[in-house]
Amino acid sequence: MVISKLKLILIMLVFTILLTISLISAIVVDGNVTVNEIKDCYTEFYDETEDIFDYVARERDVYGSCIYYLNTTKCNDEPFNTSCYINTTEKGFQCAIGKESYQNYEKVSEQIVQKNKTVCTKKAYTIDIAGSGKKIDFAKSGYYCNLEGNILTCDSVHDGDGNGVCHPGGGETCIKFELTSQGINTIHKRIGSVALKDIEIEDV
Repeated sequence: MVISKLKLILIMLVFTILLTISLISAIVVDGNVTVNEIKDCYTEFYDETEDIFDYVARERDVYGSCIYYLNTTKCNDEPFNTSCYINTTEKGFQCAIGKESYQNYEKVSEQIVQKNKTVCTKKAYTIDIAGSGKKIDFAKSGYYCNLEGNILTCDSVHDGDGNGVCHPGGGETCIKFELTSQGINTIHKRIGSVALKDIEIEDV
């Protein structure tokens, strides 16, 4: 049993690695600048508990009309009470007169179902400027970047929070690029340690 589980885990791991792909989505900054966002995507497997429903035989009471006889003593010569008789009164009410079977659709158990989802992580940008290709592989350098308009902001995952936002005065390593039809300009750079890498702009 242990060996079978181990084999299943290994097969799933290999399958996950084979499903790892790079997705590219294009963003047009202006007529001369196009940015392609490159993501690493893989399939993640997970277990989820699902309810199982089915019809179950149940019983319930069947109600009908019942009669209750109420006996009271009546006397004609009070307070002597020498001439008395029993007076009977019928009272009608609803009561259980039997049982009936029925089918009820309800939760009967649970099961573990294996599911999967695609998880993507942004890792790089390729930038086409009037036919000239550039690449910023920020993940390789230890950064995470966000593009807003034509400004690409990258902060370090090592001494920052790696969310693609520069925090002024926060002391984190952060670099900003301006993407224009004339080229890529560095408009802000703060590298907090010599141990941290700069981001290279590569030719494609």
